[in-house]
Amino acid sequence: MHRYRFGGTTALMRDVIMRELKAAEAGSDKVRRSMLRLINIAITDKDNLARAAGRSQGVSDEVIRNIISTMIQQRVRSAVNCEEHGQLTLAEGERGEIAILQGLLPKQLSGEEAGKAVLRAIRETQATSVRHKGRVMSVLKSRYPGQMDFRKAGEQVVAELS
Repeated sequence: MHRYRFGGTTALMRDVIMRELKAAEAGSDKVRRSMLRLINIAITDKDNLARAAGRSQGVSDEVIRNIISTMIQQRVRSAVNCEEHGQLTLAEGERGEIAILQGLLPKQLSGEEAGKAVLRAIRETQATSVRHKGRVMSVLKSRYPGQMDFRKAGEQVVAELS
């Protein structure tokens, strides 16, 4: 289970979302409050499915990150669609929701930071060929959950080890 630095403290994603939701309920930002409620509902739905499948614990941080990432992707598509049809006000609203959702995810590594992390993981695992890709990716996934695009990282690992 991973913990995230958020607002000066370290917490699980679920705790961060609940804390943000409570703050939004007390505030006047209706869009933020609405987005946090939607996330909370989606998490509750996934929790119920997990319990029905026999898993007593709620969903993991990874599942919560996936929920938020999916919501971001949906809004990106919607914003592009709105722009294509000249509905700039609606597109702007979608972009505002995207910003709220992205603020809940762990800070993404820049391309340069991700590249350095890949090289460091290759050195640490003493990987010398593409056969060692799994070792390198395991290290990256444990250190940078939700912080990098692992598909791109895998491509870089292959390129470095080829």
